[in-house]
Amino acid sequence: MATAADRHIIFRSGEELYDRRFRERYRVLQTARDTGGELVRVEDTAAPGPSRRPLSAHPLNRSASRCSQEPWG
Repeated sequence: MATAADRHIIFRSGEELYDRRFRERYRVLQTARDTGGELVRVEDTAAPGPSRRPLSAHPLNRSASRCSQEPWG
């Protein structure tokens, strides 16, 4: 049976999600629960070709356009 804390979990580390609309795959690397609330880390892989998603970012994001093959340091 799920506990009260489990009912508030949106995703868990290691899960993969697929967005058919934008043809993007997300792999959850770390959750806020894993890092004591410090961060959420997600790997986003898009299909080849032009992006179908409009460019946007929350003001607290490090960069709206940063793309990297390596994890952020």
